[in-house]
Amino acid sequence: FMKAMLGLAAQLTDPIVQGIDGDCISSGTGLEGFGFVYIPESSLPPHRVVLSHKDIKNHYYVRTGESFVTASHAQLEDMFGRRPQPRLSLSKEIVFYSMDGDYAKLLILLGIENLGRGTARSPFFSIKVEPPNKIFEFGIDGNGHFGLDKLIPAIQSNETSYGASASVVIHPETKRVATCVLTQIDMSINPLHTPDVVINYKLAAEGARLIEAQEIIKGVDLRIEVNQHGR
Repeated sequence: FMKAMLGLAAQLTDPIVQGIDGDCISSGTGLEGFGFVYIPESSLPPHRVVLSHKDIKNHYYVRTGESFVTASHAQLEDMFGRRPQPRLSLSKEIVFYSMDGDYAKLLILLGIENLGRGTARSPFFSIKVEPPNKIFEFGIDGNGHFGLDKLIPAIQSNETSYGASASVVIHPETKRVATCVLTQIDMSINPLHTPDVVINYKLAAEGARLIEAQEIIKGVDLRIEVNQHGR
């Protein structure tokens, strides 16, 4: 049942609501239990029903109390006139850098991707990486330049932060690389023992909520990049 529900999620509305997820909990007696569907707040409203059902197809709905009603003309005007919002996500790219014996160095380009329909102004990006991984001193272009201005850190802060004024924007469906992390792996050890790179990060921009999350780049993925481009 849950598999069918989640399969339908991408076929019910235009545009699609991203991030719908779900799970089920068995009551322990046969096939009975509870199904849970998580529908996050959408950054791309309004959504038109495209399900092939004559009573609801091509309608727009709004929530009212515990039920839903067809949106009025005035409500549709308000929804379509709502200012588009940016939706930020971490962008990453693994790039082979050099090889010294069994040790491979790789660069992880990190930045902000705007998946929303609104322009992200005055972007902010902050990361924290654990040794031996470190910020690449030569920047994203090899000449010491970064994609956003490096901010002065607070005393005893272990975060590296970058920001920009409102004149710097990230347009919808584009990304801006902010910084670069240097990591090194030993290609002589068992691939399954290659350590992951853990990156704690924060993203923000004008009109967008602060995102604070963790990205784990698998050691196996790092080895794949070396095998494809480093040897």
